[in-house]
Amino acid sequence: MNLSKPELRVLEQIASGNTKITEIAHAIKKSDKQIYRTSKNLIEKGFIEVSRGIITAKKTTHNAFLLNLLSQHPNLIKVLSGNGIKILVAILSPKNIKQIAKEINLKKSVIYQKMKQFYNMSIVRKEKKNYVLNIKVWDKLKEFLEEYNKFLETIDKKIPANSIIYKKTDKELVFANKSKINATLTAFSCFENFGIKLFLTTNYYTLPKRKLSKKIIFMHSLDIAEKEKTVRYLIFISLFYLKFKKELLVKHPIIDRLNLILKGNKFSNYPTLQEIKERADMYDIRI
Repeated sequence: MNLSKPELRVLEQIASGNTKITEIAHAIKKSDKQIYRTSKNLIEKGFIEVSRGIITAKKTTHNAFLLNLLSQHPNLIKVLSGNGIKILVAILSPKNIKQIAKEINLKKSVIYQKMKQFYNMSIVRKEKKNYVLNIKVWDKLKEFLEEYNKFLETIDKKIPANSIIYKKTDKELVFANKSKINATLTAFSCFENFGIKLFLTTNYYTLPKRKLSKKIIFMHSLDIAEKEKTVRYLIFISLFYLKFKKELLVKHPIIDRLNLILKGNKFSNYPTLQEIKERADMYDIRI
């Protein structure tokens, strides 16, 4: 989710105690109509509320960090605007330009342009070929980016607010909801199609809607298990893996550990070999 310069300028005004739309419009030399339009965008993005011409900042951790940053460093508006925040979130873990471009689906030229701005303010530095945040100077910026990233992972306009998001990228969304949603069923909700009928309390979906391969369905179940590593989910994954092991050819830390369990090893928070065997027998799956 990007923030425009007008949106950041409105937030900077709120941070400095200016909350009336008419006063904000005067301060940043915009019309009331323009500020109302910008405020509407900020409401949709979860930053503010507006009542009778008064803007109130939403009481969220990432918002508090951002307002504090804008209050102390209004010159951040230019670098954070557009794709700035998205790029900085991407380098919360060190990455090179190619990796950044792939992760957030941006042209390298756009990323290089922003990197120049970051360099000018000592926001980023280079470690070999990778770009990293300069947390010695901008530790509070890092705190905002981390909290904002957590917030973004929990919301998406395309799905109901009561959904649980397990994976969110520019290319796909994996989530759960107890209701029937206009999306493609995936993960555990599809196991029945492959002879493994499960009794589920929710539905697992993916967007965009599309035909899914057996491997993608399985990978989505791993995405869910990464966020909710319950023994129940791991047993479901074990059953699917055992039944289609030769076809899946998946490399994943959860699969690595399950392979060790199938050899007799034990790990906390994972099912035992006996538990997997008992469930496999129910579905006539050989170990």
